[in-house]
Amino acid sequence: MEEKRRSKRMDINVRISLRAIDADEDDDKTYQVDVINISKGGMAFRCDEEITVNGFYDAQITLWTKEKIGAVIQVLRKNGDNSYGGKFVGVSTSDLFKIEVYELFHYPDEEIK
Repeated sequence: MEEKRRSKRMDINVRISLRAIDADEDDDKTYQVDVINISKGGMAFRCDEEITVNGFYDAQITLWTKEKIGAVIQVLRKNGDNSYGGKFVGVSTSDLFKIEVYELFHYPDEEIK
């Protein structure tokens, strides 16, 4: 399978809340999710509840350094094991920089295609 990602996925183990901000969901419905990995482009996570694919969710993500970043995530796909993939559609450049710096220091020799 051809790799289409533009950013390195980095493992992370953190529990966060996603808050629905989509008209198709109940106002302020929140979901508890376990983040599996993160990159500059998005994140993968697991959730026991059904989450709307193509829905939009607000998140506060705690990084490895215990810093928090705020992001709006669009869920792109659901896998068979209750895991989801989403992309960042709203995140500040300073928050993306935090992820990029971590990537540079912890994965310096890995080439991103």
